[in-house]
Amino acid sequence: MIRRFTSGPKPASRVSDMTSSRDFCPSSPTRSPNRTPSKRARFDEHSAGASAAGAPEFIDLLTSENPEFQLKLGGGLFWLDAACTDRYGNVFMQCTPEQKKEILDLIAYRKNAKKDPSLSQGVAFFAFLRNLTTDGFYTSKIGIADLQYMGNTALREFPGCPSLPE
Repeated sequence: MIRRFTSGPKPASRVSDMTSSRDFCPSSPTRSPNRTPSKRARFDEHSAGASAAGAPEFIDLLTSENPEFQLKLGGGLFWLDAACTDRYGNVFMQCTPEQKKEILDLIAYRKNAKKDPSLSQGVAFFAFLRNLTTDGFYTSKIGIADLQYMGNTALREFPGCPSLPE
């Protein structure tokens, strides 16, 4: 079944709708804040989430400058809305939290696309967005602190690499 979307906002323009950063102003006037899936991304219990690290702004910057990313993100959001409409009768943002979790759990793992090929585009979208979110987090000040990166520090001598365990 081929779906044609002829009305409503473009999915790529809704990318930043899921962010929680109040000061964030999306690069396109058609975008509205508080929609990026990275809103919920937390890498562990001791660090701030992806939103606090500025991942939504990072994703918005990259997609605003890269037509290929716009296509991947827009297509992924179209797919997500279509899949939710088929399964639940609502677009993603109008689904219940349980329905959102269910569909995101399905597309979070590549093995699910092998079982159900109709999920393959969603799995590719989720992997793309996960990579962007991870890049945005770990290239931020919060992410670098989370890695406990010490920076380029001078060493009096280089002890060499540790030996491999047997």
